[in-house]
Amino acid sequence: MSEPEETKPKTDSPKPLERLSGAVPVYFRVHGTDFAIPRKLLMHSEFFTDLLNSKYLGEPKEGHTQDHPIELEGISELEMTSFVEVLEVRDWEPKLTLKPTEWASALRLSTMWSFPLVREYIIGRIEHLPTLDPVWRIELARAYDIPEWLEPMYIELCNRAEALSAKEGMRLKMRTFAALCKVREAIRDYKLRTWADRVTKAEKCDHCHPNATGRICRKCAASLGADVQVEESVVLGYIKAQPDLATKVGVGSSS
Repeated sequence: MSEPEETKPKTDSPKPLERLSGAVPVYFRVHGTDFAIPRKLLMHSEFFTDLLNSKYLGEPKEGHTQDHPIELEGISELEMTSFVEVLEVRDWEPKLTLKPTEWASALRLSTMWSFPLVREYIIGRIEHLPTLDPVWRIELARAYDIPEWLEPMYIELCNRAEALSAKEGMRLKMRTFAALCKVREAIRDYKLRTWADRVTKAEKCDHCHPNATGRICRKCAASLGADVQVEESVVLGYIKAQPDLATKVGVGSSS
């Protein structure tokens, strides 16, 4: 989800975690930039456990010194930097502050490299980011298998006053976009039915002239629909009725 960065020249020294604390580092290189990560932290990953214990890793010095780093391909320096920053965090330290794109980069690598605890921490932090774009959350949920994010984001999109845009439709994919539009239409009809029912049950306007035509004036009829609220359970019912809004996702899903 983030654009790969241009290849940069090799740096003079690696970007390690702030406190190696005497731990044995493993050296990596991403687009010419070196990183040093304590081996003990990498052992929390099934991917790196298999990699570092593999007899096919390469020459014996690979990863053991800065001059012989493990070359990592298919990721950007930004993604690696973001992931290393998250990997350094401890529960007793101040909360890490990253941009949404940096959290997404760290989420991608923690998922790809099988760091379950790091991934869980990142998911929790993303959930508490302020003013988060619901479409972006849906994209992340699909890409990195987080189905519990889908329904809350669908509800937010269906309840908002602003219509879904063509750009959002392209990001959501056509089937999801069409299904959300159907739900929004169902919510609108629900509100209209609720308003009509209120008008039907309303008594004659107190401020209208006794001989006025009709039981209630247009102004009062309009005001009866101003505060029509749709309960979340009703919206969720409409969402669940749409097969294309199923919340089962898999890594890389884009339906």
